[in-house]
Amino acid sequence: MYQPRIILADDSPSVLRGIVPILEAEFEVVATASNGRELVEQAVRLSPDLVVTDIAMPVLDGIAAARQILKAVPDVKVVFLTIHRDPAVFDEAWSMGASGYVLKTTADEDLVTAVREALAGRRFRSTVLGQPGE
Repeated sequence: MYQPRIILADDSPSVLRGIVPILEAEFEVVATASNGRELVEQAVRLSPDLVVTDIAMPVLDGIAAARQILKAVPDVKVVFLTIHRDPAVFDEAWSMGASGYVLKTTADEDLVTAVREALAGRRFRSTVLGQPGE
């Protein structure tokens, strides 16, 4: 059975260690990255189905990395996994084409759902963020 291929990026080794097993239950994690530039390089080289990335990362932030990835690999889906609740940060991520926006505090409940929705061509945001316009 085909498992969608995912790259996970976060500058925290403990986050990577915690999230990889959650994703591997259903998906193939083909690589991890600890900064935005490394994420872009891996995404271009590996052409994953989806990228899960933090926003605040060294070298190149997650939003800038996602923009570069979407230019190079237009079919890839991007799900942000972040601590940022700021509506301006969410709006920037959403407007650049994110398929998902998940808060790290709800990752255990929301991340797999966000990935499934993104792979199905739909968008997902953590329910604690409310709905657009609230």
